[in-house]
Amino acid sequence: MNKIALEKIGGHSLSEKDLENPICSIKHLLKKGYRVVICHGGTPGVEQALKKNNIPSIFRDGLRVTSEEAMNVVQESVLGIEVPGIVRKINSALVRVGEKPRAVSVSGIDAFCIRCHKKMDDDGTDYGFVGEIDDIGCAFISALLDAGYIPVISPIGADETGQIFNLNSDHVAGKAAVALNAELFLMVTNVNGVFENVNDENTRIPFMNAADYDRYRSEGKILPSMATKLDAMFEYVRCCHRPAYLLPHDQKLCYEVFADDRIGTKLIDDGGYIRSAFKEDVPAIIDLDRSSFPKYQENIGADYMIKPLRETESDVQRDILHDQVLLYQEGKDIIGQIRIHIEDSRARAYRLCVDPKHQNRNIGSRLLQKAEEIVCAEGIPALGLTSLINVDYLDRFYQRNGYELIDTDSSRGYQRSVYIKHLSKGTQFSNREWADWLLNRKETL
Repeated sequence: MNKIALEKIGGHSLSEKDLENPICSIKHLLKKGYRVVICHGGTPGVEQALKKNNIPSIFRDGLRVTSEEAMNVVQESVLGIEVPGIVRKINSALVRVGEKPRAVSVSGIDAFCIRCHKKMDDDGTDYGFVGEIDDIGCAFISALLDAGYIPVISPIGADETGQIFNLNSDHVAGKAAVALNAELFLMVTNVNGVFENVNDENTRIPFMNAADYDRYRSEGKILPSMATKLDAMFEYVRCCHRPAYLLPHDQKLCYEVFADDRIGTKLIDDGGYIRSAFKEDVPAIIDLDRSSFPKYQENIGADYMIKPLRETESDVQRDILHDQVLLYQEGKDIIGQIRIHIEDSRARAYRLCVDPKHQNRNIGSRLLQKAEEIVCAEGIPALGLTSLINVDYLDRFYQRNGYELIDTDSSRGYQRSVYIKHLSKGTQFSNREWADWLLNRKETL
């Protein structure tokens, strides 16, 4: 699948030792089939360069006020020292494990891929040569990804006249993650998450939604430097409807990062979030299948007596390996799932179910919409599925979500309906071809 992971590595995490785990994360993501984009900060290196040139560092609301003299030093430090060092370290690590070196440095002035304008507050505050991002040039970055490269993006942009501006690296990462519709957004920094009390690591906040953030900020618990990170991450969460992860640079990517509350801070849309399944989720997925079936049978009535689903662990592991399995999670509980199979330029959804205790909360629709988004990103113009015919609550659900009934079938001893939703123009198969393809699949519900 055409998945993109964006990893933002903070300036305080760029030393040789601190880069070890972020680079391991890059190798892990590549192995998992992600196309990787890196955004980087440069604060300590820039600080040293400014100090060497006797230029004072001034910050306002977490942003560096940048004079023309400081801008020259920032550009020289970031483009001349920081990003070549990161690229060299990533490529060296890839070569050591038999991979081809593929990291390349990119700044906003390359093909003007980060267009910006001079930042000015409403009260007239002048930040000097600090820019606000207008546009991220996805075509250029995507071309690099398509060619197999890992773009390493520096926080420097230009306006339409070619004037160069210093950009906040967190803002660059967030805007790029949104523009590229990244499947994963990892913010790697030198702290293990967000804390209610920055001096007490026992106050780490494992999950945070936008309302939590507003409350903590109003209470003065979020420092300006952290606020720029969280602003960028919540823009991604809001626009892409996926969680974002604030992680310490000494943490390797593992199951707990995505599915547990023991590492960093996970930013989420509301009380729950959708994520990809891992092999560690298999027992919980089987439990969800079994717990949702009695309620399903109750809803469809006595006219349909369907045998309970008898999935084994190997069945679920096979689907996780070959298909896209999405889970809806709240806290540590998995309460919904959907699976997506893509083959021959067609896609189908199957195994859509929600824990009976959490029905009537629109979770099924959210899972279905996420499946549609993934399919659309793959360039497939429609999504199909099969269900039971003449079951009112199922008919209402799929029609409410924009699905069209295109066929029915009774070859398996009960009546099935075939639904399809056109996600974009250009569907290359007829309804008959879609129906035949869907009805020949092993999974029926």
